[in-house]
Amino acid sequence: MKVLIVGRQAVVMEKILPLLKNAGFEAIGVLTDDEAVQNLRSGSFDVIAVGGGVEPESREKIRTEARETTTEILEIFGPDTLLPRLFQLRESKKAV
Repeated sequence: MKVLIVGRQAVVMEKILPLLKNAGFEAIGVLTDDEAVQNLRSGSFDVIAVGGGVEPESREKIRTEARETTTEILEIFGPDTLLPRLFQLRESKKAV
């Protein structure tokens, strides 16, 4: 499963990306809206996870772009919620 992570803190991104890769996810992390939009337009992501520190206006911009690319959106509030949500999503996709 290919995952785009959007956050605002580089230190959090540096910790979460290796965890995702070790859990079997192909993950790319970005810190700006422009990077998120560019990646959504140029990559085929299964899911975009938007971190809790992302501002409401930015969330809406990213959400709109994700809808246009049919990328599923996960709203994440804290790094501890990301892996469980991704595991749940991956299992639900296998069941289909």
